[in-house]
Amino acid sequence: MLTKQCARCKKIIPYGLRYCEACQPAIETQKRHADAKRAKYYDQERRDKQATTFYNSAAWKLLSKTRLQKDEYRCQDCGGIATEVHHEKPIKTHWHLRFDINNLKSLCTSCHNKKRKDEGEGG
Repeated sequence: MLTKQCARCKKIIPYGLRYCEACQPAIETQKRHADAKRAKYYDQERRDKQATTFYNSAAWKLLSKTRLQKDEYRCQDCGGIATEVHHEKPIKTHWHLRFDINNLKSLCTSCHNKKRKDEGEGG
């Protein structure tokens, strides 16, 4: 039988496993903790199905790339490298402006997270 070391404690375990039986529960607890921490910043369940569908649409992806290109990939708040496109007026309350390029702002991840936190969206 092929063997290797547990990725956590270095005990010898059968090949095909990553962790030994003793380490597996601790790893699962760490994963749950990490998932909960991620959920704190971006709660998928809080986003309604309509918004999720919109943000996954080809039209949104094209529009957001267009905004980033128009702003030359520069954050409109700090001047850093923009990777996010933010709706100035949230689509939750201004659905009719979701495709309005003038309602969009290119932001770096840090500035986008600050805006979202300030607007009560978390993350």
